[in-house]
Amino acid sequence: MATVLLLAGVGCVHERYDARAAAESYARALEGDWKKGEGWVVGGGTPAWHAFYDDLSNRQAKARDIKAALAGAPEAPALLLEYAQGQWRVIDAAPATALQTAADAVVLRLLQATEEGDFQTAWTLLSLSLRARYTPARLKEDFQNEPKSQERLGRIKAAAQQPWQATAAGAERVLGEGKSVKLVREGDAWRVAAIE
Repeated sequence: MATVLLLAGVGCVHERYDARAAAESYARALEGDWKKGEGWVVGGGTPAWHAFYDDLSNRQAKARDIKAALAGAPEAPALLLEYAQGQWRVIDAAPATALQTAADAVVLRLLQATEEGDFQTAWTLLSLSLRARYTPARLKEDFQNEPKSQERLGRIKAAAQQPWQATAAGAERVLGEGKSVKLVREGDAWRVAAIE
């Protein structure tokens, strides 16, 4: 496995040319039938990748960044590619960064809402399946009567610096001791699916 950083002044070695062609193909896919772009990115189209590039402005910005990097623009973000199994693919960190930010925002809102006793807001942050099982009043009752609810919230706070991992269903952050908080993507928003 080889990794190459495409910057201004990269020579036209055959392998580098193939890397350049992969980056150009990825940029074209983002500008057109963007879902075909997942074949050019390391890791394929994760839920975070789809959620990020579902936004046209994100696709356009990434395509511009790639073209600027390939043109050698000094202000362009670096472009990283990886060679594995006979093919160059783009390492695209933008969706992962967006996932971290969006997931953190949902969990922070949930923590604030429960600490403030705003269980109506907390309920809106739950996944559809959890909202079907709870009402805001029942959620409040469960939090007040369940001795481990504060412990669970404490684990979430303690793990705030842990990275989110993209999963087939959405995202997961390990809290330690075999516990995790899981999020799912519903429409254009992330929702809390489980705190285990």
